[in-house]
Amino acid sequence: MLPIVLAAYSEGNGVIGREGRLPWPSIQVDFKFMKYLTTKYPSGLIMGRLTYESIGKPLPKRTSIVITSHDNENIHDPNYSVLFCKSLESAISICRSLSLQPIIFGGAAVYKEALERYKCKLYLTEIYKIFQGDAFFPLHCIDHRSLVNITPDVLKELSIPENLHRNKERPLEESEIYLTQDGRHIPLINTLYENGINYAFLTGYSTPLSEK
Repeated sequence: MLPIVLAAYSEGNGVIGREGRLPWPSIQVDFKFMKYLTTKYPSGLIMGRLTYESIGKPLPKRTSIVITSHDNENIHDPNYSVLFCKSLESAISICRSLSLQPIIFGGAAVYKEALERYKCKLYLTEIYKIFQGDAFFPLHCIDHRSLVNITPDVLKELSIPENLHRNKERPLEESEIYLTQDGRHIPLINTLYENGINYAFLTGYSTPLSEK
């Protein structure tokens, strides 16, 4: 099984966090998609210690695998498990030994190492608004022009009406475009809108450094 990289970031600067929190207002469809992907099949959510601590509690019906230099006792509960290990390689090995789908869940250093070392399946939420922060997704590791917009498929999979998260304050025209920092033209009609934010779900594959 290829590792899955699951991330949401601010287009342009790659911000994923600020002082241990998300820097943007709540976007519910993104949360629902994250929950759907991570509970669709038995999954191991691979994350760094700071990401684990920022979540605040173990995620139910999932196994969290925390990369840390600290010595911690594994936690087993009927509704969740938390396993601790020393490296990304160990975390992926644990997933494979337990028949869990490895899902790279953050933070910045874990994303970077995974994308540089492994071919990964990508599920990305690209937010078309610049937010300031102190944690960044490694945008340079991704060929954005190879990504496919799967927003309509996500809405269908989650049984969400397509018009529910359109901009009702100002209906969009087919010709309205968001120009990304790397020169891509994003038709806003193909994005969702929540709390003043346009965003889209993208998928594709990454290429490890050894194959570039």
